[in-house]
Amino acid sequence: MEDFNLYKVDWQGTQFTLYEGNHPQNRKDTQPFRLPIDEAASLSFGEGRGSIVINVKEGWPAYLDVMGPCQSRQRCLLQTFAAKLTLR
Repeated sequence: MEDFNLYKVDWQGTQFTLYEGNHPQNRKDTQPFRLPIDEAASLSFGEGRGSIVINVKEGWPAYLDVMGPCQSRQRCLLQTFAAKLTLR
């Protein structure tokens, strides 16, 4: 039985991965990152890639982990993409 879903999304010619489930990967050096859908999201990045973990709700899925290109806090297309996400 699956306990998570993975989605590949192409946005503005760039590929992003979305993890939907209850146990996102633990990442080192996370920073707070505010989004319209979660003011307590967390951002981590390194080696040109980043991850933003969004707390969705209690139950399943509890988290959305959005992964994509991110060079630094100032040069991070992932941040722009994640800010456009909405929940249903």
